[in-house]
Amino acid sequence: MVFKVFREKADYQGFLENSGSKLMVLCLHAPWCKTCQRVEPEMIKLSNEFPGVGFLRVDIDSADADDIVETYMVNVTPTCVLIKDKRQLIRFEGDKVADIREAIEKNK
Repeated sequence: MVFKVFREKADYQGFLENSGSKLMVLCLHAPWCKTCQRVEPEMIKLSNEFPGVGFLRVDIDSADADDIVETYMVNVTPTCVLIKDKRQLIRFEGDKVADIREAIEKNK
């Protein structure tokens, strides 16, 4: 599985609304961010390792991302947020792939 990539707020919100109780990993990403570029292949590996978990990526530079950036208080890229039952469980800033893997294991 690869990330579902969202550029439109309505698409992202609809996806989360329809996720039910499924664990979701929301990655807020910037295409110019070197850390984001380095982490993305590792996140794709995680998405393959945990096929029952939804992985989505939002490009914070897209025109519709301001609301999402504000909602999740993004100050650092990448910021990854684990969401279950439509509520934020935990967030990670920067290169925290090992910590994200551990959090997925605990919450899947």
